[in-house]
Amino acid sequence: MNCSDQYGNTPLMACAQRGYYDMSRILITNKADVNKVNNVGDTALLLSITKFGSADMARLLVLGSKVNAKNNEGYTPLMKAVDVGDLEVIHILILNGADVTDSKGGETVMEKANKKGIHLFLNVFTDCKILKQPTLIAAVKYRDLNLIQTVLSYEDGCIDQRNSKGETALEVFIDLILSEKKGLSPEDKRIINLLILKEYNARKISTPNKKNQRRAKKLPLVKAVQLGDVDIVKWMCIAGAQVNDPDITSKSTPLTNKWTPLMIAAKEGFFEIVELLLTKDADIEIKGAEGTALDLAMSHDHLDCAKLLIERKARNGNPEA
Repeated sequence: MNCSDQYGNTPLMACAQRGYYDMSRILITNKADVNKVNNVGDTALLLSITKFGSADMARLLVLGSKVNAKNNEGYTPLMKAVDVGDLEVIHILILNGADVTDSKGGETVMEKANKKGIHLFLNVFTDCKILKQPTLIAAVKYRDLNLIQTVLSYEDGCIDQRNSKGETALEVFIDLILSEKKGLSPEDKRIINLLILKEYNARKISTPNKKNQRRAKKLPLVKAVQLGDVDIVKWMCIAGAQVNDPDITSKSTPLTNKWTPLMIAAKEGFFEIVELLLTKDADIEIKGAEGTALDLAMSHDHLDCAKLLIERKARNGNPEA
């Protein structure tokens, strides 16, 4: 089982290098040594990493492997995965303990990744490992569209991921923009549009059952309104966001402290958003701790918004202001 040829290659090494997954699995089941090295110090794991893709093989071989073992040239499996640019294998290796600070010839893994333009992915995968975060949740914190698109493309179902607070990637991303107070960039808008579209499509194709209904998360329209961008609010409404759903910061928050999207827009003076929400039948009579949307518009001197709300009251048969 662990015999080798003149180059030191075992049957497992030969199968791993050629991508023979089923045969490799059978050999491992029959006690093939995953840590055996050939004449140049390569393990089956290192040999399996090629530019043609080897994620399934890496998942098989990494269990029980010395993931940071170096060959005679000083290469680790992670270094080789960075060289060939295989993001899935890089992710698998880091999650299984690969050292991102390792170096060869004075060049660290991260420096090598930077040259390849994939250093952000190593940061994300390291965050996943250390902070125990899902991949997409970790990725959105870098506010990089290409990074997020790539994660969405290779990790199926990641749009459904939640952080420890139960928040979606979309919520985490909007919270990040609001907290950093750097404004909304064109790339930020493209990221939000992408995440909304992915969430909408995931809901459309999911089979309706009790488990999915429990897991379903409402689109964070109240948070989106705080960004002050009418396009984002429009996208969420098209995707099915409920315009009258209040934002309750915690289960213990009194209902009188609730904020609807319309209240937020009126308070901040976002005229276009107020106008849009009214076309979506936003309820102007809902009252929170600081009053109705009209009360908020008036108390913050947003007279244009107040005028819209008064006109809506009149059309609803309640002309009092």
